[in-house]
Amino acid sequence: MKMHSVLVLTTYCDELQLEDQKSMLDKQTNVILDHIIIGGLSKVQSQLELHKIAVDNSLEYDYILKLDADMVPLHNDSIETLCNFASARELQRLTTPVLDFFIGESLMGVHLIRASSVPKESCITNSNTDGWIGNIEGISISKTSRIFFSHGYNPSISQSLRFGLHRGLKAKNGGSVHGHWQTLYKLFQNRVINQSSPDLSIAVIGSLKGLEILTQENKYWDLLDHDGDEFISLYEYAESELKKDFPSLKSFDSKTIWEIHFSIFNSRSAIIGLILNLIYNKVYDNISFYINGRNLK
Repeated sequence: MKMHSVLVLTTYCDELQLEDQKSMLDKQTNVILDHIIIGGLSKVQSQLELHKIAVDNSLEYDYILKLDADMVPLHNDSIETLCNFASARELQRLTTPVLDFFIGESLMGVHLIRASSVPKESCITNSNTDGWIGNIEGISISKTSRIFFSHGYNPSISQSLRFGLHRGLKAKNGGSVHGHWQTLYKLFQNRVINQSSPDLSIAVIGSLKGLEILTQENKYWDLLDHDGDEFISLYEYAESELKKDFPSLKSFDSKTIWEIHFSIFNSRSAIIGLILNLIYNKVYDNISFYINGRNLK
């Protein structure tokens, strides 16, 4: 079988997982890899630069692999397996799930793109930084027999806070049926299951800030210490503020997110729709697995 050439493009902010990613990329088998790290730019600027590099190298490689710096290959044959699957089916794009630390399950994350299929137009906006990828025909597999990349494990404090903060902001500003409400539900649920994890607690606190449940401004949001007085103080503050608005709830219960949703939008039908969609997605994931995912081994 052909040994494929792959250009790995990583966008980097301050993720602690970058060294792990580089180490695992060095161990990948039966592929020819080059790796470019794009850092020191805003989110939109980094994605524009990534697209430009992909266009400039579209004739030099078989595939472009787009990663965030907190995505780490789980196996030495992760990239080889994805390339072989895409090549055998002559796919222009293959999107597969990552095992996400914050929600405790898989979500879409890794894009493998046939280099010659990279469009010249980026279609990148503030709200859609993967616009050009969505314009490439291919398949997205939401459940696979093996997970090939992890996402967000062993995060920094700012990573944890930023995960929750951004999803809280996107959920509140995106409207009553935005998919990030489901992500927040999964985050809260994962935190209930893993209460000993300070990283999940920080992410939950960040989401409450993004949802404007926490309004206190004199907190150093990016300088929290897991064991420090500042974190303990903020955690206690978050609990007290939550109980003011939702006195019947347990601290950070997974149902909390629907209570917050209702307090903002006053729409039971939207909540029911989101919950039904969560159920539908589980069914769809299983169908996807039986059609394609079980072949990804």
